[in-house]
Amino acid sequence: MKSRIILAVVAVLVAACAQTTVRNAWRASDDTGPALRKVLVVGVTNRADVRRTFEDGFVKELAAVGVTAVPSYESEPDLGPEAGERLRAAVAKTGVDGVLITRLVKSEKKAQYVPGGPPPMHVGMGMYGYYPRAWAGYYEPAMVVESEIVIAEVNVFRASNEKLVWAATTEMFEPSDIAASTKDFAKVIITALSKDKLI
Repeated sequence: MKSRIILAVVAVLVAACAQTTVRNAWRASDDTGPALRKVLVVGVTNRADVRRTFEDGFVKELAAVGVTAVPSYESEPDLGPEAGERLRAAVAKTGVDGVLITRLVKSEKKAQYVPGGPPPMHVGMGMYGYYPRAWAGYYEPAMVVESEIVIAEVNVFRASNEKLVWAATTEMFEPSDIAASTKDFAKVIITALSKDKLI
């Protein structure tokens, strides 16, 4: 029986599933403007489906805390590397006072060590219940659990002066479901922005 290892692996995965963490964040000390009331959400990706899912999800989470937000794809569906002027047009068209731009930086593997040890005692099951389990052996080896970590960067600009006022690097644990990952990601970023009084 591998019950000890299975339980240990589950514990590691559950702990890791607090999916998004902020590695570091920066707030412009000379920014004295008011809290942002209306934000344009921009996801930097070539995949239209990913962009729309991300922007819609982030907009929804901002709305849940009383911040008006607009997905950039609604006004500029083709924002690419050379689309600086189209982004400017989107800001003007939507009348936002802030722009939140998120991009993926890299993906990396992270290994976590799970120590081995004896299996749990089979108390109260009697001889016939214990005997089949005895074949599992008396030792469970240690193992290494590997998971994918995605690093993303978030930058917030004030629309009035185009100035960067907040930036953060985040770490996401195995974001296989874009909608669910975006919800978790947005909540973490929104909490950090609220703490820094930007929203």
